[in-house]
Amino acid sequence: MSITTTPMAKATENKEENVLTESQQKIADSVHTILNKLGEDPSRQGLLKTPERVAKSLEFLTQGYDQDANKILASAMFDEDYSE
Repeated sequence: MSITTTPMAKATENKEENVLTESQQKIADSVHTILNKLGEDPSRQGLLKTPERVAKSLEFLTQGYDQDANKILASAMFDEDYSE
């Protein structure tokens, strides 16, 4: 596996290893607390992995905040021969 520093690469590596990053663990702990406060039992079978899933999904959904929009847009530019 190559070593990269992009958030998505980290998430992919962690998904394969089934290990949460520090920030993912903090989010998962918060989700666990929220489930408790809502009266749910986070230790029941249907909710066991919910805090982990929520943490990973939030990281995926917000990964764009760490990306450079100019770099992404520049990669979509190409030269095309045309006449007006």
